Amino acid sequence: MLPGIGAKKMPPTLNHRPAIWECMLGTVYAMNDKKEVKYFDYNYKEAREFANISKKKDVRRFRKKRHVRYSDSWMEPRINQMVLWVEKGE
Repeated sequence: MLPGIGAKKMPPTLNHRPAIWECMLGTVYAMNDKKEVKYFDYNYKEAREFANISKKKDVRRFRKKRHVRYSDSWMEPRINQMVLWVEKGE
C-alpha cells in the first residue's frame, strides 16, 4: 500500500487517526488533522501531503477493526480495510 511510505505493521493507538486508504482500482482517500476527507485519483504524493504524513510522525499500517466514525464524511474506511494510520496533531 502506497509506495515510499515506511509504515510499521502494528495496531494504531488512541493517538492515531486514519490517514490514507484505498477506494477502488488503486485510487485513494486521505484524511487530514481537521478530519476533512478528500478523494485523490492516483496522486499518492498529494494524498500524503494532504494527510500530513511526515518522517517525524509515527505511521502504522493496520486493518480497521471497529466501527468508529472519524469524520462527518461518508468516505470512511470500511471494517477490515487496510489503512495507513498517522499520529494526530503536529
